[in-house]
Amino acid sequence: MVVIIRIYFNSLHAERGLWAKMAKPCTALRLAEAALQQGIPYALATIGSAGFVRGARNVEGYAAETTSERLPSCLELVGAPEQIDRFLSGQRGALNDAIIIRMQGTEVFEGSSL
Repeated sequence: MVVIIRIYFNSLHAERGLWAKMAKPCTALRLAEAALQQGIPYALATIGSAGFVRGARNVEGYAAETTSERLPSCLELVGAPEQIDRFLSGQRGALNDAIIIRMQGTEVFEGSSL
């Protein structure tokens, strides 16, 4: 059995402060790297080109010169329940303001097995 989680972030960076935002990749990308290091088999980090997050008053759009901190981002992970639980526990600090959707009992098919 595998677990699929989707983590929706309310801002591109969990860290506060201009230097942290400039020096580190966005939270979804940083956590995708951590998932790889922990052996989680699949991860997909997406950064929206337009959208909104909880509490927004308008739709944000991507502009290369002025990327909004409120642009939505998401990290999707697929792995064994123990792997996912260990990952979530270890990354608790970065997930304080995130929304997590967990799907269990999902069937996974390899393309060659269809």
